[in-house]
Formats: sequence, structure tokens, C-alpha cells
Amino acid sequence: QELDGCRRVSVRASERTGGTMLEFSGIPAPEITAGTSSDIIAWKENGDWKTDPPSTYLRETAGGFTYPLRPGTFFQVNNGCADIIVSIVTEICCNAKNVLDLYGGCGTFALPLASSGAEVTSVELSRDSSVSGEEAARMHGIDGVTFLTGRARHHLLDTLRAGQNWN
Repeated sequence: QELDGCRRVSVRASERTGGTMLEFSGIPAPEITAGTSSDIIAWKENGDWKTDPPSTYLRETAGGFTYPLRPGTFFQVNNGCADIIVSIVTEICCNAKNVLDLYGGCGTFALPLASSGAEVTSVELSRDSSVSGEEAARMHGIDGVTFLTGRARHHLLDTLRAGQNWN
């Protein structure tokens, strides 16, 4: 089937949770997705993501945490590598008390660091990623993490000018 106006099609599949999601950018998907075997179909409508079934998200795991992935969010595509990277970052930052996680996505580093006692500020341009991180933190009962939506460089410059200390 022709996908006139479609700028991107993303296929997401989770080996760990067994879920699948198709994301269509640039076209409404309901008309073209009949008969697909994906669990979730997502498309942009008036600048917002819609899903079928409504308000459903792919779930993915990394570093011992589960994340609800909204359409358009970033997540490491290789879970084995994600686990290793999370482990390395958590070990390097094991004594950190105040962490700034730039380009924080849905909290892949923020949640493990906050669960180990650090106060974490995660800055991410994608609002959907920040919301996914907030949902993941609630799911795991993790306090001590704040998700901000905005440009990482702007936030970094603002905090440096204000004398904020990240340690």
C-alpha cells in the first residue's frame, strides 16, 4: 500500500516485554493499518500522537526498570547494551548527590541514580519522553527525580550562570 505523505515509519518491538508498536509520521494511520499484527499503532494528528488502542504504550526494560514508551520517544535499541551502560553510569555516579542528566530521554539513567539516593534533574527536548520518565518514576515509586522539557544546552547554561553545583 502506498503511504503518500508519510515521512517516517518506525517499527518498535520489545524482546523482553513482547510488545510491538508501529509509528507513522506525516499521515493518519487508521486507514492504512487494518490487518497489521502490531499490538499498538501510533500516528501524528494535529501535532499530537494518537494510538490504537487509545492511550496504550509499548513497555520496555533496562537496568532493572520498566518504562512506558510513548510514540516518538527515544530508547536504546539494544537492551543488552542499555543494561551495561546503565550499570557503568550508575557505578561512576555511585556517590553523586545532585545529578544533571542532559538528553535524559525517558529516564534510563535518572531512575537508577535517583533510586540509589541521588537527586536527579533530567532535561529532555521531547515532552513525550519526559512524560514517559515521570510515569516510570511513579510506577517504581521513585522520588528524587525531576523531569524538565527543554533544550539541554539552555538549561545547562542557566544553571551554570546561577552557580548550580552538580556533584
